[in-house]
Amino acid sequence: MSSKMHRATTTAPELEKVLDETKRSPFTARLSAVHVRHVNKVKLIPYNGLTDPKIFLKSMYIAINGAHFSTEEAMLGAAKCSYRELTSVFLQHHSFFMIKEATNADLWTMFQRDNEPLRTFIERFKKVVSNIAIKDNAAIGDLRNALMFVSRFREDLIIARPSTFDDALHRANRLYRD
Repeated sequence: MSSKMHRATTTAPELEKVLDETKRSPFTARLSAVHVRHVNKVKLIPYNGLTDPKIFLKSMYIAINGAHFSTEEAMLGAAKCSYRELTSVFLQHHSFFMIKEATNADLWTMFQRDNEPLRTFIERFKKVVSNIAIKDNAAIGDLRNALMFVSRFREDLIIARPSTFDDALHRANRLYRD
């Protein structure tokens, strides 16, 4: 890097010292040897459909705004679409993958609200459990922890632990019938 900045001299001794050190740095030769080629085409990372699309859309927006298409590409229609059109096409194509599925965290944060009937809570709990691959023991434990502390059903689950999650649901069914 033999630029004018490295050849500049000044009366300030600190500046000269810094300039001399940068000339002797092993990175100076490496950086000057790097060839940076100009890239015209937009290179987007493919969206896998499993993560949040906001980050992908933002990077796509930045890439499209920074892209300078050649006249041939513009004639072929590569630069024809606006950001809104590309976003809508992307969302239409990947909307199937963006449907929020339930996670184990949803079970852990779930709880029976005050004055919420057991039937309503069990229905809500079953909807979440049906979307998750979870073992019976874990589902029963999550159900017990999510119930109100003074619940009769919770006491029943603690005293006589059900063998399967279906057994626990049948017990709940019997309790809210009574």
